[in-house]
Amino acid sequence: MQTEEFYRAKMSEIEKHRLKVQEELKRLREYAEKHKEARKKSNMKAKKLLQEIRELRKKRQREVEEIKEIKEELKKIKERIRVLSEEIKSRSGKESAIREKRVRERIEELEWVIQTNPLPLEKENMLVKEIARLEGEVEIWEKLKKMREEIGELKKRRQKILDEIRQKSEGIALLDEKISELQEKMMEFRDQAEQAHKNFLEVFGKIVEKENELVKLEDEETVYRRLYNKALKKRKEEEEGKKKRMMKERAAAIREKLKRGERVSIQELKLVFLEEL
Repeated sequence: MQTEEFYRAKMSEIEKHRLKVQEELKRLREYAEKHKEARKKSNMKAKKLLQEIRELRKKRQREVEEIKEIKEELKKIKERIRVLSEEIKSRSGKESAIREKRVRERIEELEWVIQTNPLPLEKENMLVKEIARLEGEVEIWEKLKKMREEIGELKKRRQKILDEIRQKSEGIALLDEKISELQEKMMEFRDQAEQAHKNFLEVFGKIVEKENELVKLEDEETVYRRLYNKALKKRKEEEEGKKKRMMKERAAAIREKLKRGERVSIQELKLVFLEEL
C-alpha cells in the first residue's frame, strides 16, 4: 500500500484534471446551446418562408383558375362572333347604304301614293305587298346592323379579356419568380439548420465523452480517497500502537523504580495508572 502523500497527490492531480474537464464541459455546452439556437432560428425562418410560399401558390392557383374562367368566356365570344359573321355574310349580298336609302325612299313613295290617291283595291293590295317586301329588306338590314354592333361590342370585350389574360399571365410569371426566390432562401435556411444540427451533434458527442471522462475521474477520485483514508487510518493505528508500546515500556520502568523504592513523580504515577486502564 502506498503512503498518504501518494494518494493525496493523486487526488490533487485528479481534482485539477476534473476541474479542467468541467470547464471544457461548460464551454462545450455553451457551444451546443449556440448551435441549437442557430438551428432553431434557421428552422423558424425557413418555416416562415414556407408559409409565404404556400400563400403565393394559393394566389397563383386563384389567378390560374380565373384565367381558365376568362378563357371560357373568350371561347364563347369567339363562337358568337363566328356565328354572327357567317349570318351577316349569308345575308349581305344585296346590302349597301345606297340601296337601303333607295328602298326607304321607295317605301315612303308607295305609302304616299296609297294615302293620297284613290286606288283600286287590287292595285292598293299590290302596293301594300311591295311595301311589306321592302320593309322586310329594311328589317334584315336593321338586324344586320345590330349584328355588326354586337360584333363590335364583342370584339371590344374580347380585347379586354385578352388584355386581362396578358396581365394575369404576367402576374403569374412574377409570382413564379417570387416563389422561386423564396424557395432558394428557404433552402439556404434549411441548409444552415442542417449544418447547425450537425455541429450540435458533433459537440454533443464531445460532451458525452467529457461526461464519461468526468465520471471516470470521479470514480478514480473515490477510489484514491478510500485508499487515502485507509492509509491514514493505518498510520494512525500504527502511531497509536507505537504510543501504547512506549507507554507500556515507560510504565514498566516506573514500576521497577517503585519496586526498588525509588521516588517517582506524580506524572509518572498518572502514566502507570493510565496504562493499567
